[in-house]
Amino acid sequence: MEDEKEEDEAELVVVSTISFIQTNMQRNIGVPGIFTRTVVVKVIDMALAQEPWYRENGIRGLSSI
Repeated sequence: MEDEKEEDEAELVVVSTISFIQTNMQRNIGVPGIFTRTVVVKVIDMALAQEPWYRENGIRGLSSI
């Protein structure tokens, strides 16, 4: 009986988490840089960007993601 109790207590529980961030950039020239830095520094797993700053046929400020 006691061996079964010890086995139950020895079970390993693995918990996995995902960190994410979301922003609405509102076509602001400074937000992409702040957003990118936050993703890198905080080690974010998933980043959602709405209304990115778009100019000269490309999204600006997100080159390091």
